[in-house]
Amino acid sequence: MSHISRIFSILLHPLLIPIYGILILFNAFPEIFDYLAYPKSQILIRIVVNMVLFPLFAMFLLSALGFVKGIGLNGQKDRTAALLLILFFYIWTAVSFWFDDYTSKLVIMWVLGITIATVLAFLTNILFGKLSLHTLAMGVFTGFMLSILPLSLFNLEWLLLLVILMSGITGTIGIIHHQHSNSEVYGAYMLGVFSQLIALQMVLNF
Repeated sequence: MSHISRIFSILLHPLLIPIYGILILFNAFPEIFDYLAYPKSQILIRIVVNMVLFPLFAMFLLSALGFVKGIGLNGQKDRTAALLLILFFYIWTAVSFWFDDYTSKLVIMWVLGITIATVLAFLTNILFGKLSLHTLAMGVFTGFMLSILPLSLFNLEWLLLLVILMSGITGTIGIIHHQHSNSEVYGAYMLGVFSQLIALQMVLNF
């Protein structure tokens, strides 16, 4: 893999996407997050610890104990084990935000969309085979931008276009380097967008 491809793969790693989304919410909706009952940094910390650090530590632990061959998760069994463990942290985070009366519905929607996408990726991996997890995450990110675009007082169209561009680059890298087939990339992207739109409807009807 070329150096540029590796940089994109790291910067757009699925475990980092939750951080990008929450930072966008903070800046796109200051009228909400600047007047919370507690500092918005607490939300960021919960996201980073529960959805990034814990899953990352768990993946390294699985690799060290020999349950998976490596954190690249190339095999179906490796992905099944890792996704199941990651789901534990994602569901825990989504439930904790859902029952927090002070949490904005936008945060709940974002976390819930990621969780739903991970559930569907886990089931797809068992029943049909692997998907591109990088492209899945970018699909969730795209669905997220589509959801908040009409709600913000700021112009977020350029950011939506940027996310779509990054999604295209991510999928192209996977195909060029023969890591995924076209169907694994396109299917993952659509599944990600669909997951976030489901989360939007769930939050709106809550």
